[in-house]
Amino acid sequence: MDHIEKIDRYNKLLSIYGNCLSLLQKQDLTDYYSNDLSLGEIAINRGVSRNAVFLSIKQGQNELDKLESNIHILASSEKLISDIDELKRSQDIDKIKSGLEKISEVLNHGI
Repeated sequence: MDHIEKIDRYNKLLSIYGNCLSLLQKQDLTDYYSNDLSLGEIAINRGVSRNAVFLSIKQGQNELDKLESNIHILASSEKLISDIDELKRSQDIDKIKSGLEKISEVLNHGI
């Protein structure tokens, strides 16, 4: 996973699971991934060491990854988006209807 993909992934995970993190972890991850601040800049803003920020971000990443591996909201939503994109390209009305029914079932029963 390249740097841009990592930023995108953690921004998505933050929007889904961010409220499950501690306030400091959420803020550090938001500053690092969304606001593009360096570890040093975050450390200065918080009045702590770069290492403290690094550990906070690492723990937050681990928690987000753990939540996603157990709950799968991001994976499920990306699958739905992929399915919808495939249906947009389809010319087969029966395939479109069937696909929409499957998507509807998923949404009605939770992602």
